[in-house]
Amino acid sequence: MRRIVLVMLLAALPAGAVDFAAGVEAYEQGDYPTALRIFRPLAEEGNADAQAQLGYMYANGVGVPEDDSEAVSWIRKAAEQGHPKAQVNLGVMYANGEGVAEDHGQAVFWLRKAAEQEDPDALFALALLDAEQGDPDAQFLIGVMYAAGVGVPLDYDEAVFWIREAAKQGHAEAQYSLGSMYDDGEGVAEDDDQAVFWYRKAAEQAYADAQFILGVKYATGEGVAEDHGQAASWYRKAAEQGHGGAQYNLGAWYANHGGAPEDGRQAVFWYGKAAEQGLASAQFNLGVMYDDGQGIPEDNCQAVFWFRKAAEQGHTGAWSRMGVMYGSGAGVPEDDRQAVFWYRTAAEQGNMYAQHNLGVMYSNGEGVAEDDRQAVLWYRKAAEQGHAKAQTNLGNMYANGEGVPEDDGQALVWHRTAAEQGLAAAQFNLAFMYADGEGVAKNHRQAAFWFRQAAEQGFANAQAHLGAMYANGEGVAKDDRQAASWHRQAAEQGFADAQALLGAMYAKGEGVAQDDVQAYAWFDLATENGNKEAQQQRTRMRQRMTSAQLAKAEELRGQFAAAIAKGRGALQPASSCDDAARSPDPSPDTVRQVQECLALFGYDPGPTDGLSSKRTTAAARQFQQDADVSPTGQISEELLLMLKVTATAAERGGFAR
Repeated sequence: MRRIVLVMLLAALPAGAVDFAAGVEAYEQGDYPTALRIFRPLAEEGNADAQAQLGYMYANGVGVPEDDSEAVSWIRKAAEQGHPKAQVNLGVMYANGEGVAEDHGQAVFWLRKAAEQEDPDALFALALLDAEQGDPDAQFLIGVMYAAGVGVPLDYDEAVFWIREAAKQGHAEAQYSLGSMYDDGEGVAEDDDQAVFWYRKAAEQAYADAQFILGVKYATGEGVAEDHGQAASWYRKAAEQGHGGAQYNLGAWYANHGGAPEDGRQAVFWYGKAAEQGLASAQFNLGVMYDDGQGIPEDNCQAVFWFRKAAEQGHTGAWSRMGVMYGSGAGVPEDDRQAVFWYRTAAEQGNMYAQHNLGVMYSNGEGVAEDDRQAVLWYRKAAEQGHAKAQTNLGNMYANGEGVPEDDGQALVWHRTAAEQGLAAAQFNLAFMYADGEGVAKNHRQAAFWFRQAAEQGFANAQAHLGAMYANGEGVAKDDRQAASWHRQAAEQGFADAQALLGAMYAKGEGVAQDDVQAYAWFDLATENGNKEAQQQRTRMRQRMTSAQLAKAEELRGQFAAAIAKGRGALQPASSCDDAARSPDPSPDTVRQVQECLALFGYDPGPTDGLSSKRTTAAARQFQQDADVSPTGQISEELLLMLKVTATAAERGGFAR
């Protein structure tokens, strides 16, 4: 049995009479004889505060000999007058059997009297009484109060004791909390095995938070052997109970570990469940799946809808993807200046994808004035975070002396860094540097190695160069059949130089059976794609071919062209959605929020009355101008989103417009 402690009174007592206030002052200064001389006559006159304080002094032997019976006598007098702290202390004395016979019923009676006055000490003492009687809910409550320092001093030892007592009785939330304490090392030594033990106890009782965290443990191999199947199983149990985090993780599991079409649909389903609960990461990933057509038909409008939802919550990935959507005109009107706004907003928060894309915009002069130095700055920020495309683009800037002094050594470093991450374009660039001896000693074997790495990923230019190395025996043994094979792979992707080279091999019978029809067909395709050498070869071949051969070559050329077009896929025009974001008639609430945001940034939108006035429009136009987007002054959901995102970025230490 853990003894309940009497509560201090002075801090909670009103001063009342001047004499009582003098007693309080003496007590606080440690002048107990003076305090006693003041409190006693007041108590005898019926002053409840003095009675309660005098009883406390007898109970604790402060300024008087300790005497529980005398304490109970004075505390009862105050309690019967409705003094809440006295009622608490009388209940405590009954609970502990101090000055009275131990009596649980009387303890509860007086504590409830105080609790009816919303006295926090009474609430704690009642819970503690129930906890001592073995009530697991009360034990857990007491543990939580000690863990949080609510109503009692913060005490992890007491917290662990009571939470463990509840957990041992099968209290699921206590089991989960005890697992968390072992996980975080709060009140106990950090112990992954014990954490998993208690999480499992709660999870087996269908406690969703425990099921979710147990799934995380299996996914990461903390306290258990890593097992993604088990992780998914526990995520599903929690997800089916509506746990948003589990729904998100289950969606991610299907997206990353599945391969069948059904897995993509399951990913969309679970991301959708979590997104509807407001999880920004789920909203973002659902937008990505709609944008890429993964597990669901491609739908730019739905992608934008979910990106906006996540963007409003401050998801920097969504900010970046909004830039992509504006840059391509997918789901929104194409607008490079808007794209730059979104890229810059995300880039200044450290999003490497936005940093790279902002670098591209500066490099190409899209939505901003062309500025190679700014392009280098943003490529470098992304490259230093490991963004492979930014790394190879930075390598190109060094190779060409754009925005930085020309430096083949630095170009080589950045191309290699990206190439080692598996980026085909970087592998091709690195191979080219080895082939030409730029920034490194010429080395055809290394060139062939890196051309092959890119070629095996389907990079057409690398396939053509690898074919040429086989044809010339550079870095590899001369092998016309290999040369023809690699030229064919590039040619079938529509690469004009490879089409011309493959045509030449058919014309000469090198690596393939000599075939004028095949040669002419490939020369014709290469000519159409702008290869002048192929045009000359085609003219020469026409002079020696029969009408039947030419007709067959034309037919074959059509087949090749159709196959190439099919492989590339039909280009779909970007779609723009006519939704509320660009409605010409925003709701009064939208206007009011826009006005509030504009005022927050120091603009003058007029009264925040939800009415779009000339002042509101002028303030909106000025904000748009300062944000480097088209200054239309139109009040819309899209403008409100921009304002909210700008505010979030500013709060995080980003740019200020």
